[in-house]
Amino acid sequence: MSAATFLTLDLAPMLTAACASASCAVLGSWLLLRRQSLLGDAISHSVLPGLVAAFVITQSREPAAMFLGGATAGIVAAMLVEVVRRAGRTDSGTAMGVVFSVSFALGVLMLKQVERSTAVDLDTDCVLYGDLSRIIWQPPAGHPHFSAEGLGAIPRELWASALVLACSITFSAAFFRRLALISFDPGLARSIGMPVATASVVLTMLVAAAVVSSFDAVGSIIVIAMLVAPPAAVRMYTDRLRTQLLLSGLLGLFVALTGYVLAGFGPRALGFEFALSPSGMIAAVSGMTLFAAILCSPRHGIIARRLRWLRVAADATREDIIAHLYRIDEGTIRDHSDRFIPHAGPLVRWIVQRRLRSEGLLTPTGQLSERGRARAAEIVRSHRLWESYLVQRAGLRADHVHDTAMQLEHLRAPGAGRLVPDAPAPDRDPHDKPIPPAP
Repeated sequence: MSAATFLTLDLAPMLTAACASASCAVLGSWLLLRRQSLLGDAISHSVLPGLVAAFVITQSREPAAMFLGGATAGIVAAMLVEVVRRAGRTDSGTAMGVVFSVSFALGVLMLKQVERSTAVDLDTDCVLYGDLSRIIWQPPAGHPHFSAEGLGAIPRELWASALVLACSITFSAAFFRRLALISFDPGLARSIGMPVATASVVLTMLVAAAVVSSFDAVGSIIVIAMLVAPPAAVRMYTDRLRTQLLLSGLLGLFVALTGYVLAGFGPRALGFEFALSPSGMIAAVSGMTLFAAILCSPRHGIIARRLRWLRVAADATREDIIAHLYRIDEGTIRDHSDRFIPHAGPLVRWIVQRRLRSEGLLTPTGQLSERGRARAAEIVRSHRLWESYLVQRAGLRADHVHDTAMQLEHLRAPGAGRLVPDAPAPDRDPHDKPIPPAP
């Protein structure tokens, strides 16, 4: 592919999709923090009749007309939600479900009527799934792309998406502190006089603008993936709001560009002669990024949480083993089996025992070393103090506290060592076993 062909056929749709995806991701972060992610879904359904009506009236896809039609439909739908909620005495979710599903059905009916007209270039697939292939950057004959005439021929869809992205970034940066307070504590923001309702209206209008600007990129339905998936994926990686907004926008760019490239060039790289739907691939990449975040994020991911659980279980097993050996040496139990070590199976116990030897807590013959005996006495002391506390303070029976104490003995206060009950330490536990002295 030549550079001129790439600039003409691919650059403008790629940038249009990238700007639309980035603006949706930035605005979707605010919706996510406000727990209103499905507001984008509702808006994408409710603006459909307005988009179709604006197209029929103007006989064109001018961004200004499409935005006006979509915004009008969204405002009417919001008013109808309030009417249904009050008149029908239902909750907001039910009212939204009724109004937005009816709005979407009305939009589909209008689309079907429009498809029958040969004078209007609009169909269901175009509105629902987008049509990036029609966005072409074609300069006047004899003029290069980056000349004044060539830049003047940049498609209006790209300008509209870029304008919405600029407005989204400006809105988020200019009102960052206010939006943060309104998102995290709207009650406090309202009590100190912040315009919570106004901010919500502006945010809703920007989301509607992002949905309308995404009309040519991914359609009015798949845009939901761009509003929800990138912010949700980034949320798995960070707890900082500025980082959330920045990474969401960058991930939105990545998702759009990657989806477009994979849709157009992926099958050809594998030897096939067809191309995939760019909007569908963008949505698929959005979903894959969220799935990867759920699986692999270092703090909240499934793998990280599982590894943390395994580390905790391994530490508990280490302590159970040396405490078990301490009790055997002490003579308080005579069972040399591992049935009192509940946290892991035989293989894990064998691995942990090897680690205990390498740390010097066990001798090569499997007995407690001096260091291991001191550590084990600390664990047994914690266990028996917890048993005494549960019997004396919680009023439990002595034969009902062992399993609970087996869990509590592993607790540690951050930076303060092992956690023990804040109560006078007796000499013997409820089973008349000696409590080791404090180290």
